[in-house]
Amino acid sequence: MKLPELRLMILLALLGSLSPPFQGNVLSIFPVYPALAQTLESRKAEADQLFNQGINKFRVNQFQEALESWQKALTIYREIGDRQGEAYSLNGLTNVYRALDDYQKAIENLQQSLTMARKIGDRKGEAGSLNDIGNAYRALGDYQKAIDFIQQSLVLKREIGDRTGEANSVNNLGIAYGSVGDYQKAIEHFHEGLAIAREKRDRFIEGSSLGNLGMVYYLMGDYSKAIDFHQQSLAIARAIGNRSSQAKSLNNLGNAYNSQGDYQKAIDFYQQSLAIARAIGDRQGEAKFLNNIGNAYRSLGDYSKANDFHQHSLAIKREIGLQR
Repeated sequence: MKLPELRLMILLALLGSLSPPFQGNVLSIFPVYPALAQTLESRKAEADQLFNQGINKFRVNQFQEALESWQKALTIYREIGDRQGEAYSLNGLTNVYRALDDYQKAIENLQQSLTMARKIGDRKGEAGSLNDIGNAYRALGDYQKAIDFIQQSLVLKREIGDRTGEANSVNNLGIAYGSVGDYQKAIEHFHEGLAIAREKRDRFIEGSSLGNLGMVYYLMGDYSKAIDFHQQSLAIARAIGNRSSQAKSLNNLGNAYNSQGDYQKAIDFYQQSLAIARAIGDRQGEAKFLNNIGNAYRSLGDYSKANDFHQHSLAIKREIGLQR
């Protein structure tokens, strides 16, 4: 599917890890009569319009509308044999299901993407799907399956020499090990990811690795180290202008101070993350940060304020269709 360069850039920015574009067009695979070609072009234009509509809806957190648009686009792309459009639509649907915390549905879509990648010999796409399936199982609490899939992804990425992808999978393995309480293995993987990120000069993954180290030290109860790593992660997020990562780091700092019993400082950091979430239209983050502020006020004994923030958080979750 030959999307204009601007549309492709927007898609990649919105949907995260996508497989490289599939080459070719259904009309160049085999000869067709003019009338049939016109029908196929018309259907493809309709699918493209639905696909772009899904992007626009996803950008403003209208997840149900994005879901409907991408499902319709997927149906048409399959009808006309446009594998590239099918791949992009599946990735779009996966991101919607993840945004809605429906990880079982996300896994179903990722399995389809995995099958397609293997069928056409797209090893990078295969590795990406394996990694994402692992992350979905981790979100569902099935940590052993998560580790198994991410390990498969890591092997493939090393075979094809994808160092950036390797750093991503190594970090994801660290998160999975941290989830089962194996903090030492988690720390080892995060440091490995950090080393690769610095080697590749990938500031985004460097910041993520530092934030992950902050999280594992937080889980270990070493709040001083957690704060140090989250501050480093925040500095990188600010340097590269990544507002979403800034909000995440600020929230993590709030959590660390909250656990230290410094509830007012925690609220200050949560309020900063909330302001960013609202500025960038991150409704899911807004709901999360409102809930955290409510928890901090509850710890301070201000139950009226706590209830107000929790009610506001709940209203947003219902509005955008979050399951939890």
